[in-house]
Amino acid sequence: MPASQIRHEQHPAARGTFDGEYTWPVMTPGATYLAAFPEYGDPVATADIASLAAFGFPGEVLAAWAGDIPNLNQLQLQAINEYGVLRGDRIVASAPTSSGKTMIGELAAIKGALNGRRTLFLLPLKALVNDKLLQFQRVYGPFGIRTVEAREKRMT
Repeated sequence: MPASQIRHEQHPAARGTFDGEYTWPVMTPGATYLAAFPEYGDPVATADIASLAAFGFPGEVLAAWAGDIPNLNQLQLQAINEYGVLRGDRIVASAPTSSGKTMIGELAAIKGALNGRRTLFLLPLKALVNDKLLQFQRVYGPFGIRTVEAREKRMT
């Protein structure tokens, strides 16, 4: 934005001498910048499932999730906000049973699928595979996301 638009005239100047080549520091948006221009910052997820709309999830998907889980927990929020799982960054989540790891994987997989990428969801037990296959078909089928089960081919 030109200085004239914010009604402050600027007159930059450098005084003195530099030994060698001057290197400008890498500028990154800070809290003040993001407070003034929130539209240029990364979205932030909150415990409310509806906050995921800022990441491009359709309202219908958010409604389906809201019917299954009441809100996002701290582990899921960290994966999104601190470790960038919805930006495509890779993470390894190690936490106790029922801590929300599967939902982290589901968030990343559905984000990828909605962006036209193939995704792979691995589960450790056949019973979990059957349950998730039915759930994914029920929840994501209406959005054009096809879910299939890959089976091990046994040699006889």
